Amino acid sequence: MLRGITGDERIVDIIRLRLARDFGITASRAIDFYADAHIALADPEEYARILLDIFGRGASQILETIIIGLGDEFGLTTSEAMTLGDCIGALQSAKAGDPAVR
Repeated sequence: MLRGITGDERIVDIIRLRLARDFGITASRAIDFYADAHIALADPEEYARILLDIFGRGASQILETIIIGLGDEFGLTTSEAMTLGDCIGALQSAKAGDPAVR
């Protein structure tokens, strides 16, 4: 069961907070400057591509941090949180009231 889905801005906040916690404020601001977290909501695959283009191999560590953070915050199971697209899809479905993800 997913916990506390309150809107897209909450998801963006969790992404930013987790990046700040794991990489520090300065690095998290740089990441968000080059790859705005709102893009992750609209197109998770494009967000991942942007991170890869900018940060190279470091993109996988950034994505892992985000996926773990969203999973921890919203109670996603491992199967729901395999990729960023999986996480965002599960959260958006839950927000829309889709009983298939509860």
